[in-house]
Amino acid sequence: MIPVRQGTAFHESTSRPPPMKASSRERRRNQILDIAGEVLAERGYRDTSMLEVARRASASKETLYAWFGDKEGLFKAIIRRNAESVRVVLDGHLEGDAPVNRVLTEFGLA
Repeated sequence: MIPVRQGTAFHESTSRPPPMKASSRERRRNQILDIAGEVLAERGYRDTSMLEVARRASASKETLYAWFGDKEGLFKAIIRRNAESVRVVLDGHLEGDAPVNRVLTEFGLA
């Protein structure tokens, strides 16, 4: 914090912005995951860096490390999100009238 003289129009200031609302944080997290996926597709896992993802996402490396732990954690988050999307679609197909063999074929499992 940087203290400022009392009695002026200024207050103590901090270098951190106020915390994000949960919905804003989730949107931002998904945006970072989208960008990380783009970098991964372009460069491959080995040549993708947290710094490059942070730069493209206009985020700090500290944010990425705080949210995901490390590069492996970031890409595990992408895999989990994609797996959840597939699960939702697959569940929708299985709840419908489609024969199981057609569902498996559509997902490349037959």
